Amino acid sequence: MKKVKYLLKKYNLAPLNILSQNFLICGNVMEKMANYAKKTTLEIGPGLGFLTEKLSKKADKVIAVEKDRGMIKVLKNEYSFKNVEIHHEDFLKTNFSFDCCVSSIPYSISSKIIFKLLEKDHEYSVLLLQKEYTEKTVKMNSRLGIMVNALADIEIIDSVNRKCFYPSPKVDSVIVRLTPNRKVKTPLFSKTVRVLFQHKRKKVINALIDSSRELNIDKKQARDIFSKIEYSEERVFKLDLEKIEKISESLEKILKNKNRENVA
Repeated sequence: MKKVKYLLKKYNLAPLNILSQNFLICGNVMEKMANYAKKTTLEIGPGLGFLTEKLSKKADKVIAVEKDRGMIKVLKNEYSFKNVEIHHEDFLKTNFSFDCCVSSIPYSISSKIIFKLLEKDHEYSVLLLQKEYTEKTVKMNSRLGIMVNALADIEIIDSVNRKCFYPSPKVDSVIVRLTPNRKVKTPLFSKTVRVLFQHKRKKVINALIDSSRELNIDKKQARDIFSKIEYSEERVFKLDLEKIEKISESLEKILKNKNRENVA
């Protein structure tokens, strides 16, 4: 805590809410996370560099990507890293190659970061996430949960008390390991999840009818068309990956046939 306040005062900085800056200050949590560093390790939002320093001792190379110019000054002036590349960039706009990611990420853009990471070929990501957010990703009853589980295996490693941050957030956190593992192959899967979970409490057929315009299907014909889809009478929030993929396959066939009719 003292070092955080010292560095912030020295560089005339303050935690920025807009960047969800809550600095991890518990050494044992950082050590636990750093043990997952290997080869080329990516760190998103290194902040004041406490975790970065520990990662540098475990990995062959660390790519530290920081959006805040003030934090970049701290990282470059306070440390003499030999194996850390410091980049003043928005991670969401980068295209780095890495073997793993170990980061305490900004909570406000957790989903964007996770899906960006899962686009990349890497072994795993070990992230600090809000506890409530993580519960949504583990349970497959939301769009977020379905999409994350469709692309990765999720393992909760440990709980982290909110007092391990400065300033303390309003909720506790967890360390999560995401291992890329794409479980679905249908091109229309993501769109299917989106149109269904816009109406998650409804039956599949009604959710699809309500999304008929987005699917370019005439609403007058929608009930007849969608009633032939398997699981059409089930509630959306009760669907699992396998069922959603089958619905996605059916939608793909329907839309292809529709396109052929339009061409003819």
